[in-house]
Amino acid sequence: MIRNYHIYTYNGVTVLLNVDMMSATLVTDDEISVLSEHRGRIAPKNKAGYDVLTHLGLLKSNIDSKVYVEEKDDFTATHVALFLTQQCNLNCSYCIGGPGGEYGAKSRMTQSTAQKSIDWVIKNSTNEKTIGISFFGGEPLLNFDVLKFVISYCKSQGSIHHKTFEFHITTNGTICNEDVLNTIRANDISISISFDGPESVQNNFRPFKNGSGSYDIVIKNIALFKKHTNSLVGHAVLSLDIDPTSVYDEMKGAGFRRISMTPVSASMFSTSNTHESSQQNRNIFKFIEDEAQKWVAYAANKERTFLAELKDSSRLYTPLSLLHQNIRRSDTCGAGKHIAAISSNGDIYLCHRFVGINHYKVGNINTDNVFPVDFDPTPVNRVDGCNSCFAKHYCAGGCAYENFVSHGTVYKPNHSYCKIRMRELELAGYVYANFNHEDIDFLTSVGVLPAVPCYMDF
Repeated sequence: MIRNYHIYTYNGVTVLLNVDMMSATLVTDDEISVLSEHRGRIAPKNKAGYDVLTHLGLLKSNIDSKVYVEEKDDFTATHVALFLTQQCNLNCSYCIGGPGGEYGAKSRMTQSTAQKSIDWVIKNSTNEKTIGISFFGGEPLLNFDVLKFVISYCKSQGSIHHKTFEFHITTNGTICNEDVLNTIRANDISISISFDGPESVQNNFRPFKNGSGSYDIVIKNIALFKKHTNSLVGHAVLSLDIDPTSVYDEMKGAGFRRISMTPVSASMFSTSNTHESSQQNRNIFKFIEDEAQKWVAYAANKERTFLAELKDSSRLYTPLSLLHQNIRRSDTCGAGKHIAAISSNGDIYLCHRFVGINHYKVGNINTDNVFPVDFDPTPVNRVDGCNSCFAKHYCAGGCAYENFVSHGTVYKPNHSYCKIRMRELELAGYVYANFNHEDIDFLTSVGVLPAVPCYMDF
């Protein structure tokens, strides 16, 4: 049987993505001609066809024992977002919680709820030895006393249950004092700061509730946070037609080594949802196309430092890694498998983005039942349009939240995100197909690409 594939031309070369094998290779005109002759067939029609299809890994016998498929497991809590507060001191225009960042319970987590939440996490972590706790909001540092209590309680319970806790804060960067910095340093807390880059953009989309801009104070605090943590990530939301390159350059200048950027999402709590901008997608495409050229050039020139920096802020690193390891994703994230979120009043949700949406409330810290709602964390085979998509083993059905806010169901993909994910995979395929064996050996040896798993390991 001939497997699914996707052929496209970019920058003067033709690339074949083997959809089922999750691999990419350059193809010649002669190979393209043979593939054209076999369009619609389920088996080679002659020896020439057999040879080409075998060489390209498009026959079933080539892939069955070679492709690693991420398995679906029962839920085990390995990473939980604690909503210390569902209130905020900013009034971001695109907040998933709606105006003012007050949504769902609109409250602050009490010490009692925090303790019960950690007890629930430990109970549902089964044999996992390392558990990640993310402090989320709203703005979690508005409830700093409970944050410190959680850290202390986790450490005491970790000693009893032989668990290690790793802590992370997602903050808007406006609250920073000596107590906060000392706590971060003493507990090796990683930090993600939401920051939209250029001053005019930050002040326009992320103002304080009184309307004043937040740029100056966040810029000052970024420098302070950077001195007290080994892991600082800047996360930007790309609103409307903002140029990603200008945002990226501003974030690099602010001191972020690791940078992530994502298009603005609609909010289920707002009456004015943001719609897809075709110009926004074009801006993102241009940004990742420039990144693709950097990957090829840096690898060819063995630019180790530049490659490490590129990896830390790359939109193409994940699809590159999947192609390198021939991994077919079964889900886009760990929601429903090992990720959950606990609201300020103790309700449990699929992930941090669903907090406050009652349809996807899947339990409470005072109950043992988890994930009774209709949610399949491995949705590719049931999502409309996904089954025939060449990016299905990268996108894996898309972000459940993005699907839900776009169409009212997690099983209908957000088409704007589809376009971005398809382009990311095409560009990653172009990059990987242009790597030679020497490039791949170098990238693996310096830790830019992950080691390929051994299929004899159990």
